[in-house]
Amino acid sequence: MYKYLENLVDVWLRVGVNIQPNQLLYVTIPSEYISLKDIFDKKTKQLKGMEVIYQFTDDYDQLLEKYKNNYQIYDSYLSEITSKKLSLLEQNCVFFEAKRGIDFFDEEKKQELQQLKQIEKKYNLKFRNEKRKVGNIVSCKTVIPTKYWAECIFPEELRPLDKLWEVYLQITLANFDNAVEIWNRRINEIQERVKYLDQQQFKSLYFKTDKTQLYVELAENHKWTGGCEITEKGIRYMPNFPTQEIFTAPKKTGITGIMHNTKPLNYSGRFINEFSLHFEKGKILDYCATDNKFILDEIINLDENNRYPGEIAILPGETEISKTNIIFQTTSLDENAACHLAIGCAYPCSINHKIEYGRKEFERLGINYSNYHVDVMFGDSRVTITASSNNNEEILLMENGEWRV
Repeated sequence: MYKYLENLVDVWLRVGVNIQPNQLLYVTIPSEYISLKDIFDKKTKQLKGMEVIYQFTDDYDQLLEKYKNNYQIYDSYLSEITSKKLSLLEQNCVFFEAKRGIDFFDEEKKQELQQLKQIEKKYNLKFRNEKRKVGNIVSCKTVIPTKYWAECIFPEELRPLDKLWEVYLQITLANFDNAVEIWNRRINEIQERVKYLDQQQFKSLYFKTDKTQLYVELAENHKWTGGCEITEKGIRYMPNFPTQEIFTAPKKTGITGIMHNTKPLNYSGRFINEFSLHFEKGKILDYCATDNKFILDEIINLDENNRYPGEIAILPGETEISKTNIIFQTTSLDENAACHLAIGCAYPCSINHKIEYGRKEFERLGINYSNYHVDVMFGDSRVTITASSNNNEEILLMENGEWRV
């Protein structure tokens, strides 16, 4: 197991953040994995990194016990942590974060948990927005197996955490000694398709699955991103790991049709198993769910623009994650099993020139601005995607889940 953990950290550092000599590394990781510190230190030294700064995080059951409704102390702690991270934005620092796939949730403690999440959200938004303003900041986010998450998705297993680690090492390819080489090769293949899509500047895409039919008009001068992002200095890194998606921004008013989910939506530890969204000129006009519709109510009404789309993502019908046939109940993995869209904010990287991160600039470019971004998965193994050019020529991009270009 130790060998595979070394492979995993190697991929995180060499492919995820692609740490360069003399760079600082900021690592955020669950407190139960403090034992990984030795591997991070060893690998960083091998790659001639300058120093590793650690932030070990507690799960919500631990936070509830630690702060016992005195959440101002937690607020002060995160304020201090965030100030430190903000100061590192100008110090050639790269940021790596491994989160729990599913956070602790207890219906009876819902109110207290919400207070903790609101505090975290405040500082996460502050750091995210400042990071985007500074620009060219390398960061990579992933998830890491935990006991609570494992018990949620493998309730019948005698050793659920061992089972989750077995699957996790498969989907991250850390069970291969040449995992870094495999990931770099895969990113190269994704980048070739990104270049093709960027060159074509398609006017629109039409997605068809067994249950979904969506017409998606793309933003003018849109830019596709997939596998990695590249800084102005030419440093390639993976903002999310593992990933196989290729995404861009639709026009704010550009989606029409009905979308049926193919993976559950996990929002703040609560799940919607089956739902549909009806779009007309970008706006969600109607929606329904077989369970927990109130969660959709909450998401769609988070702000005035959360009824509009910010992202459209293409994935093949079969990926490392989809092949497991496991619903991981965490968006960062489940979104890499299927084509998806996001309601809420577009990503600045989805426009083919540097833009200011703000409402006025986004509105000028015709893309959606919001404080939120929620992915919903609708792709399946038989997804077909047809592109329309500005000359109204139709090109088959994907058929029955397989790329045709």
